[in-house]
Order: sequence, then structure tokens, then C-alpha cells
Amino acid sequence: MNRTNTVLLVSEMNTINNVLINTLEKQGFYTVHTKAFEEKIKKAIFINLPDVLLIDYDIITINLEGIIKYFKEEYSNKKKIVFMATKMTPIEKNEFMEKGVDLIVDKPFNFTYLCHKINIILNNKNIEEDIFSDLDTNEPMTERIFQLVEEEIFKMGITPNSKAWNKLCDAIELIVINDGNVDKIRKNIYLKVAEKYETSDEGIDSTLRRCISIVWKNGDRNYLKHYFNVYTENNWIKFKPTNKHFLRVVSNNVIKKLEKITKFEKLLEIKRKK
Repeated sequence: MNRTNTVLLVSEMNTINNVLINTLEKQGFYTVHTKAFEEKIKKAIFINLPDVLLIDYDIITINLEGIIKYFKEEYSNKKKIVFMATKMTPIEKNEFMEKGVDLIVDKPFNFTYLCHKINIILNNKNIEEDIFSDLDTNEPMTERIFQLVEEEIFKMGITPNSKAWNKLCDAIELIVINDGNVDKIRKNIYLKVAEKYETSDEGIDSTLRRCISIVWKNGDRNYLKHYFNVYTENNWIKFKPTNKHFLRVVSNNVIKKLEKITKFEKLLEIKRKK
């Protein structure tokens, strides 16, 4: 196996890791995963000699300065360190960049976008000069939508090994493309998904209902409460959304994220013209 683009992922988010690793490997990276313990990280670096050390900053409790120094000085300054972070102040970002971190990507992000940024720093391109193409990676809009859908349902506790995964993603993607319209959902959504999987609209409806029931029972309740505006666990099961409600809420959240991306793209376009 070609290991010229090896990424060592340091993260504890097992569900997210599956999709992230899959995306990295589709983009041509050889990906190795390790838990966030200093000795395990150093051992993984020693064994795999990664080109990129990709760290989930939010879960790290170890001495990052020591890891940065070990990775850069012991192996090569050409090796790259990337942080994924939810809340990091500009001051903290500057401090880590001065210490040797090459890229800090704010969460949430599109996984393909992250791969694009890693490719930029591996090719020694100037990130500032490439800022205008950050969100234009020749990725079709449908692929961008699908990535956002995957991120949304992952947070709820649905994993790719679920039989309903692709069907649920496809259904939400269709609704997003139709501007969130869930009217006549059986005819406009279920039938189209059913054709792809050579089943019936009733089969799609049943599959999604079971999937949503499992998520409501075993998923991240704190996240689900926020997502569906449920503020109590009393009689939790009675608040379980219908298929239509679930699909509407998720698709609307994806649409909001797409709108933010579009606004950002327009700002970049204005900046480029100046």
C-alpha cells in the first residue's frame, strides 16, 4: 500500500472517526488512528512516520507542546500538524501556530474540505493565497450536501454500519435539494429512494421508522433534546418524531449550513474582486 500521504488521527470520537477516515482514504491518504495518550501518540508516530498529525484539540488533555516538539524536531519540519477545534480563541491559535501547528480547522467542517486543506499544506502551497478556493474544491453540490447530511446524523448516533444509513442520507439529500419540501413525502421522496434500492416506498418508510426509533432510544439525548426542542426526559418516547418531522428538521439544519457556506463564498468573491 502507498503510504506517501500518511495521516495519524488522534481522536476519541469513534463515530465521527469512521466517516473521517473513510473520507481521507477516498482522497488518497493512508490513515492510522490512535487514542489521545502521549505515549500511544509517540509510539504511533515512531511506527508510522506520518506526513500529517491530525489532532482533535477538543479532547486533548496531554502536553501538546511536547508532542509538537517531538513530531517536528525528531522527524522533520516538513511534517505537518493539523488541529480540529470547536472553540479556540485567536490568541490560542496564534500561540499554537508559532509553536509549529500548520493548520487549525474550525468545527463543524465538511470532511472533504478538511482533506482539501491538508492537500494544500502537503503541497507546500500558501494557505492565504489559496483562501478563495477553500470552499470550491470542484466538489459537486450534491456531494457537499451528502457530507453535511452525514455529519448531522452522526451526531445523533447513527453509524455507517446501520442498514438504514444510505437510505436515510439519500432521503434527506433529496429533501434538501427540494428546498426542504416534505409535502407528499411518499411520492416525492420515498419512491425515488426506493427505485435506487429496488424496493418499495413502504419498505423505505418502514426502514426509516425503525432507524429513527433506535436513534431516539439509544442516541445522544442531550444532542437530540437540543435538535428537536425537547426539554424533558419525562415520557421521552412520546416525543419521538415522525419520519416526516425528523426528515424536515435535519434537512432544514443542512439547508441553514449551506446558506452560511454560500454567504461565505460570496464574501470571498467580493474580496477577490477587490
